[in-house]
Amino acid sequence: MAETRKPMEETRRSRVRVFAHRGASREAPENTLVAFQIALRQGADVIETDVHWTKDGELVICHDGRIDAVSDGTGAIADQTYEELLRYDFGYRFTRDGGKTYPYRGCGIRIPTLREALRAFPCAYFNVDLKPKRAQVGLFLRMLEEEDALERVTLASFHHATLVEARARCPRLRTSASPVEVARLMVMARTGWEPGRRARMPFQAVQVPVRQYGVQVVTPRFVAFAHRCGLEIDVWTVDDPDVMRDLITTRRRRHCHKFAADLAKAPAGTETINVTSWGCLYGEEGGAWSRFVGNGSISTSR
Repeated sequence: MAETRKPMEETRRSRVRVFAHRGASREAPENTLVAFQIALRQGADVIETDVHWTKDGELVICHDGRIDAVSDGTGAIADQTYEELLRYDFGYRFTRDGGKTYPYRGCGIRIPTLREALRAFPCAYFNVDLKPKRAQVGLFLRMLEEEDALERVTLASFHHATLVEARARCPRLRTSASPVEVARLMVMARTGWEPGRRARMPFQAVQVPVRQYGVQVVTPRFVAFAHRCGLEIDVWTVDDPDVMRDLITTRRRRHCHKFAADLAKAPAGTETINVTSWGCLYGEEGGAWSRFVGNGSISTSR
């Protein structure tokens, strides 16, 4: 039977959604096709991943701007062509036992392109973080259009200008709020501003830490305000199952390093809950995607 893809709005209404942070990155080398495949087989609904540009303009998947930590090569992605990057083993550094064994060395694991990943998993949704400060937004959008993938990609970025340009060029594309936009939302929530019927945010998701620079970002007021604006809340990072359950009951989302079994204890009747596994998004160091939900988020949407 051919695999079919549920519309994004339908997945949002599901009680639990799973985003795999760089794929099943505790099971296989992060941000590789094998890690994505394992994550989807384990039940992930969305693949969270990161994109950089090569010297010759290829969109490749990698978290860092350099390849030293994930391959047997060195150097910046931007300084090398795609063909040059293909010479390196991107399974070389992966280990499950602290360096005793390296099961993916010599297995032909190469750096994937975003186009390759979209084609390999035509029924999967992707949350893509454009890493470079000066992103080639036009090239990114053109590739999504060529692959008929606009409806299954959500764009995230630390860089406000990147998101503004992407929305102007392609209003159909789902995006998350930039740090600047999150700050504005916080002010609006704290001052009691209420969105009118015609008020519409230019983004669909708010991806935030619990606290940032000593400021409490995620509060009941902030979450309620975002929901009144029709936005999803994505909060990272949490490792404590008790905190997970608390967030579920209070309709928030956080990252967690535990298993899906912990979420099964969530009380019935709660609002739409998504489980997202990101962990290192926005520079937060964390673990990896384990069996079902390692390094994930509990999220809610109206």
